[in-house]
Amino acid sequence: MKLLTFAIGAIIALCSFATKNPKRTLLFLLSFYYIFNLGWIFYHYTGVIMVDFPVFALIFQGIKSKEKFKFYFRKISAPFFVLVIWIVITAVPAINFGWAMAELSKAVRAYLVFLCVANHVKTQKDVHAIMAGFYVGILFEWLLAMWQWRIGPTPLMPFINEQFHNWRSTGTFYAPHYLANYLIMLVPILLRLFLFYKPQQKSLTKWYGVVLGAGVLTVLITFARGAWVSFAGAMALMFFLSLLKSKYRPKIKWALGLLIIFGAAFLIHYLPTIERQFGEERESATTIRFDQFRIARRMIKANPIFGTGLGNYELVSPNFVFDYEKADPRSWQFSEMVHNSYFFLTAQLGYPGILMFFWGIIMSFIQGFKAAASKSPYNSNIGIGLLTGLLAICIAFLAGPDIISQQLLVQIGFFIGMLVALNEQERLLQKKLIYLRRMKAANQSADGRAPGQAA
Repeated sequence: MKLLTFAIGAIIALCSFATKNPKRTLLFLLSFYYIFNLGWIFYHYTGVIMVDFPVFALIFQGIKSKEKFKFYFRKISAPFFVLVIWIVITAVPAINFGWAMAELSKAVRAYLVFLCVANHVKTQKDVHAIMAGFYVGILFEWLLAMWQWRIGPTPLMPFINEQFHNWRSTGTFYAPHYLANYLIMLVPILLRLFLFYKPQQKSLTKWYGVVLGAGVLTVLITFARGAWVSFAGAMALMFFLSLLKSKYRPKIKWALGLLIIFGAAFLIHYLPTIERQFGEERESATTIRFDQFRIARRMIKANPIFGTGLGNYELVSPNFVFDYEKADPRSWQFSEMVHNSYFFLTAQLGYPGILMFFWGIIMSFIQGFKAAASKSPYNSNIGIGLLTGLLAICIAFLAGPDIISQQLLVQIGFFIGMLVALNEQERLLQKKLIYLRRMKAANQSADGRAPGQAA
């Protein structure tokens, strides 16, 4: 049944070429398809997945079009290619070279998504197409999550590779915290559009509010503590910085009041539920993290340069659980993937690998700050939302090995591609404005000389 969904996705992607604007249809599908973790998997959790169809279609369209399709964006591509080379180098001495290459393929897919977005998003209508896919994805996840939370597995379970947890919602994702991570990256964009952006069509504000409410509620019912804290921290910083400059302050007063009222009611009603997630009921899940940190530190100390090789963490980690620790009945969990993506990457790629990763993150944030300074209110708020979402996931990485998620990697590639595209739009707009000003000044100068020449 999952293959049926996969096949339908492929057919829809092919049919997009018959639409009025194939590029925007494919951008919509790209921003929606990646929430589905299904496809033809032929080796170690990797293969051809649904999102690949719009990716390959957009690359094909870009290559055959008259406009140049760039495969290299200097400030973003350099860290990626250096990291890829390092991943291959560290995979050579690894226990399982194939698993390392399988994990690398996830990063390559994310980079291809980045290329599609960075090359094809040239106008605000292109941005709208991507945002439409995000809206549909959030509402779809909300419907699934509410059903899972209140009823149980959904009727779509055989079709969408649904992973059901007894009391936590997963949507189309493998685990609850993966769904939460997807949302904490997108909700800041919706909040910016709902509260800080004043559209010409006022009904859009109400639409942003509806999707925002669905997204926030879905984050709650994942019961993912790390995502909650990451989201709260990133949003608090975003609000603080927004208040420092009038350009970035809230523009829709009634929306601000509505947000405060509903937020207060929400917290009053669900505060006991939230408190329980940080209480004794989840204490064992917290303490095991420190045992995993200890094992990860031993692995890093043992091989600080090359690490274990990507995808080889759990093949090596049992060797670092000492005999006296094996007496603990929980010791089998000590060698599982460490719940910290930065430790996880360092243990697999060594210190050089994590430094290359940070290089890429820093370059992405620079793109984010540039996009936030856009003269276009819409693009500026989208840019700030993207930047806040990236900050939220970077914080969330402290509490889980979520960097392994294919969906999350694709989303990160998506966000970085959008930032690059928004900055290119701004550059071209400013170039056009400078040209128009010069033309106007030249015309005024010519008009001023005309009478004297006639005399």
